[in-house]
Amino acid sequence: MLLLLILLSILSLWVVWKLFTSWVWWLLGILIVINLFSWIAGLFNPLVGLMNNNLWIGLLVLALAVAFTINVTPPLFGKPTLLKQWQARTHRKH
Repeated sequence: MLLLLILLSILSLWVVWKLFTSWVWWLLGILIVINLFSWIAGLFNPLVGLMNNNLWIGLLVLALAVAFTINVTPPLFGKPTLLKQWQARTHRKH
């Protein structure tokens, strides 16, 4: 269990480092950190017995927040979505 926590911590730090390269990804990185820290705190807090089950709920909310951030936020500021940017990069005519 301790090894799993260590691996999750390393993975979360790597993910946060990779995702903090653009303003669009700040929200995602912050949500990942909050979710992991609240889950880890729940492991050691006997008053929060359902925290392990709440991890899946937190991950679902996180996935929805990511989908919202990727698809809705950029068009609000007049920018293309990440999918449109990726398509423009990969489908260029040479």
